[in-house]
Amino acid sequence: MAVKDVKKVLDRAHEDQDFHDLLLKNPDEALKDYSLTEKERERFKTVTSEKLSSYKLKLDKRYSLDGSESDEDDWWAESVTD
Repeated sequence: MAVKDVKKVLDRAHEDQDFHDLLLKNPDEALKDYSLTEKERERFKTVTSEKLSSYKLKLDKRYSLDGSESDEDDWWAESVTD
């Protein structure tokens, strides 16, 4: 699991409209340079624009609350995407 890369993808999708659009249209291409698990990649393949914003807010809140950068297995898939 690569929590830092999940955060990088979400940050970039939020800040870079071209990347945001690519992630929605061609996630394999958008994610090729990120170290993500297959489950994380699958989550991004089904994401909508609205969900990307929601995930980013939840991830930012998690980081701001506890400063966590741990690699707890599947935390983002379970808590950020629910």
